[in-house]
This record gives sequence, C-alpha cells and structure tokens, in this order.
Amino acid sequence: MRLTTKGRYAVTAMLDLAIHAKQGPVSLNDISGRQEISLSYLEQLFAKLRRNELVNSVRGPGGGYRLSRDSLEINIAQIVDAVSESIDITRCEGKGNCQKGQACLTHHLWCDLSDQIHSFLENISLQSLVDRQEIRDIAERQDNYQNNRIADYQEFYANTRINPTSHLEIDFSYTYETLDSNEGNVYDANLIELRVSYQFDVNSYLKLNVVYSDVDKNLDNNVSAYSKTNSDLSTQLIYSYKLNPQTVFFLGYSDISYRDDDLNDLRREERTLFTKISYAWMP
Repeated sequence: MRLTTKGRYAVTAMLDLAIHAKQGPVSLNDISGRQEISLSYLEQLFAKLRRNELVNSVRGPGGGYRLSRDSLEINIAQIVDAVSESIDITRCEGKGNCQKGQACLTHHLWCDLSDQIHSFLENISLQSLVDRQEIRDIAERQDNYQNNRIADYQEFYANTRINPTSHLEIDFSYTYETLDSNEGNVYDANLIELRVSYQFDVNSYLKLNVVYSDVDKNLDNNVSAYSKTNSDLSTQLIYSYKLNPQTVFFLGYSDISYRDDDLNDLRREERTLFTKISYAWMP
C-alpha cells in the first residue's frame, strides 16, 4: 500500500480536530501550529473534507472547523477517501494492466489485500483513536510544546492584476510562509496562484485557475512530519453561459497532481469533468 502524505496529514488533522472538539471550533492556525503542517496545505485538505461533508466551517470571531457528526460515526477510510487518496498496493493501481497490458499472476491477490486494508480502516473510528491513552498522551505533549514554544511566523504576499484587453484579465499572486522556532526552522512554504478570465460577451466567460504549492519541512524540527517536501498542482477550467437573468450554465474540468519524498515528479491523481446549472428563483 502506498499512503501518501496527503492521506496521513488528513487523518492527523481530523484526529486533532476530534481531540479538541470540546473547545469549540478549531482554527486551521491552531492545527498548523500543533501538527506543523503548512496552513495553505491544510486549507486544500479541508476544502475536500468539507466538500465530502466530514467537517463544517464556522465563520466569524472564534470560528474554525468542527466535525460534521460524532467522531464515532467517522472512520479513517472515509477521511482517506475524501482527500482522493488511493489505498492500493497493486503495481498497476488496480487497472489490471501490470503485465503487457493485462493482469499479472498476483494481481487479484494484491487487489484482495487492498480491499482488506480498506476494510480495516473502515472499522477504526476517530473516537476509538481519541480514546487511546497513548494518543492522548501525545496530544497533551503537543499542546504543552505548542504553548511553551517560542515561534516566529512570517508571511510575504504579493499580487498583481492586469487587463491586456477589455475582455481579458490576468491575476497573479505569490505567498511565502516561513515558521521558525527556538529550535530552528520548522517549514518554508510557497503558494503561487494564477487566474485568467476571458469575457466573451455579457452572457459568457471562460476562467482558468492554476494553484501550485510547495512546502519544505525540517524533519528534525517537526514532530509529525512524514515527508520533507510536498508539492501540489491543481488546475481548473470553467466555461459559464447565462441562459437568462436567473439561469447560468457551467461546464468545467479540474485535475490535481502531487509530489512528496517518494515521487520524483508530480503525479496526477484526480481528474474531474463537471457541469452545473444555477437557477435563482424570483417570487
């Protein structure tokens, strides 16, 4: 089985959320500090967790995230599946083309084992992990460490927006985050966002969004880091057409790629083609 840092971090963040649930909504800043996961990386993970209805967001002062239901009702397999992680130990990623385009001799054996692993994770709830004393001891140590740690967080943000023509708009932004503690550097993170919009006329437009994040962690100063490097690239192309003042039609494509210590190059893990109609009812 190859469970990447995306699945591990998602489970870690959800477990942190469950442990601190009695304190009310938990901010991603707090999770980032305790688990030493880049804030921008957490934002990407929680967008997927919320989309799969595992967490709810609370806005305003004192806001953050809370579990969408009791921790007994959320299992680890659901979390891994929510962030598009694949629990698969086959060489062909379950496609059955591992030997000259066809299934190899042991293909079905590894498929069965992958299913057993998924079933194993389905039988582990968040609450069962919260109840384990060794995990509670680690959480207490992390809380004490976070409360007593002297840290220096710095962020640099730059944004530029240009309109080469009356129909075309290009928006580019760059964010750099660095966290240093009294023990040394914790992580450095880069987030690059490119948004291009072309307005054909008053009724239709085309938008391209490209987001790239790269996080470099100091494993000697990260109590929960699994990988020194994490890179994610997501792209989204959306066409919109207004059928009438109350109805808008959307057609889009998106994909997500990632890279960590186990991968030398970005690996595409998710492709989605979607359509949507938005209708505003007027009384």
